[in-house]
Amino acid sequence: DLIGCEVVEKNGASVGRVRDVQFTGEGAARNPILVVDTARSELLIPLAQEICDRVDLEARRIEVVPPEGLLDLNRD
Repeated sequence: DLIGCEVVEKNGASVGRVRDVQFTGEGAARNPILVVDTARSELLIPLAQEICDRVDLEARRIEVVPPEGLLDLNRD
């Protein structure tokens, strides 16, 4: 359901679009990671409550509050 959702910051700035959802860990410790296509490349965003503030499947939109530096990881 998350694939194709637009990812935006709380201020409305576009981050990109979810291309895939991957999982790290095993068993009950599995953690979902959003694979987001951005204007520059790919960005991995943990699907955690403290980062993904609002998930609106009807609107196909995920609002994120990224930790400092996360969005800079794929910039030159």
